[in-house]
Amino acid sequence: MGNTGEKRADEGTPQSVNGAPPRKSLARKNTGDVVKQILGKGSITQKYDVDLNTVLGRGHYAIVNLARNRETNEQVAVKRIQINRSRVEALKQEIMVLMAVERHPNIVELKDVYLTDHEVLLVMELLRGGELFDRMVERGPYSELEASRHVRKIGEALQFLHRKGIVHRDLKPENLILVDKSDDAELKIADFGLSKIVEDVASSVMQTVCGTWAYAAPEVKPAVMSPGAKARYTAKVDLWSTGVILFVILGAYHPFDPDGNCSDGQLWMNICKGEFSFDDPVWHGISDLAKDLIKRLIVVDPEKRYGTEELLAHPWITQSITVPRTPIAPAIDTNLMKFVERGKYGFSPRPPTMATVPKLGPPANPGPKAANPAVQQVAMNNKRQNSDDMEVEN
Repeated sequence: MGNTGEKRADEGTPQSVNGAPPRKSLARKNTGDVVKQILGKGSITQKYDVDLNTVLGRGHYAIVNLARNRETNEQVAVKRIQINRSRVEALKQEIMVLMAVERHPNIVELKDVYLTDHEVLLVMELLRGGELFDRMVERGPYSELEASRHVRKIGEALQFLHRKGIVHRDLKPENLILVDKSDDAELKIADFGLSKIVEDVASSVMQTVCGTWAYAAPEVKPAVMSPGAKARYTAKVDLWSTGVILFVILGAYHPFDPDGNCSDGQLWMNICKGEFSFDDPVWHGISDLAKDLIKRLIVVDPEKRYGTEELLAHPWITQSITVPRTPIAPAIDTNLMKFVERGKYGFSPRPPTMATVPKLGPPANPGPKAANPAVQQVAMNNKRQNSDDMEVEN
């Protein structure tokens, strides 16, 4: 199960890194002008020193290196995506989404983009705080109040994205990163490789079967329960994911696999049924407000599921004075650590040690023309505006 690693993109619009035109135009325009602008910028080494020996993370198609802005000395992260191993449409989509997002305290910032014959180089804000679940474990037994603050930040980021016509589609613990190790560090949503820009978040329907199954809403793949049914879903899928994440934070287990032994097929059947309970003893000490919010997010019918405005208006989010400040349970952090270490629900292995990371050559300096056919394809206008064809891996 888990993230497919494959990504799919639809038509975006040229944007500057520091600004975006009105949302209604984002889903219509092509990306050709943006790619031409990127190709004309020259080599990344003119502005950044990329430390190829310091690997911050790696995935199926990308490696993230530490880098430094030569002018400001600011440290940044450079995500190096191999074009010949990636879906070109997905690369365009991730770039266009990040360019369309203006600065928000709870969304990772794209600072620059470069394109070579073999790689797309995304210069990103450097996040040093680690993943949210890891931080909660490190801090020891945590309270509902801490969880409420984190969920509020997720809700505010989603509200911002949805108002700009952006649906994340792959919200999960791995994509929730803290800026630094301080007690009041901001939480950021990251990884927009499966995101999509739509005309109208309230009414636009998507059909791509994508995301990480354990956090995906049932309408993303209805054929499991109704053979032949096609996926038709809206931005409400991000709210389902938020509900599952909240359940895991408070209960330290998955709502549709309490014992952690479901097969992939059984887990998805449970998700489609939408049946879960608060029977486990851990919930005896959880407030009714917290349970109420979960029940309004993990709802099979998206029409009845909370949106971002309703999430942010819920008393468990707004009335912090009434939210319990004492630890949920003495071993809640230990139980969450066990959930993470199980590695079953979207968590990938931690980045390898430096001794196991192969040293890569320096980023190529692009010439006036892209020799790699894949690069040429990136520069082509996307004419498949309404085509959604990616399938989740089984």
